[in-house]
Amino acid sequence: MPRKKQTEPTKRETEIWELFMKGNTRKEIAVQLHISPDTADGHIKKYVKKTGAKTVKEAQDKYLKQQLEKLNAVIVKIPFTKGDFFAVSNTDWEARYINKEEKINRDRG
Repeated sequence: MPRKKQTEPTKRETEIWELFMKGNTRKEIAVQLHISPDTADGHIKKYVKKTGAKTVKEAQDKYLKQQLEKLNAVIVKIPFTKGDFFAVSNTDWEARYINKEEKINRDRG
């Protein structure tokens, strides 16, 4: 019987992706997990493909957005930086907005 094609990243692909997202290079991941750099690279490529991303950068953005959503963070796009975003919690955003308004009012007064 033919093998069923997996559409979600495997546990191993996710483990390697998370190490990659923490700033580890493919070589560093290979050393940590006792695998070859080519194997680490293959798992990263499979992870990217299974997420539906076209590039590693797109997969990184998706991953970061998912992690921020898990924290119930608000994602605010920075208009002058294409593709990047800044996250802050609802409470912090409200506090920063109020503080900014207070500063404006103090400067006017």
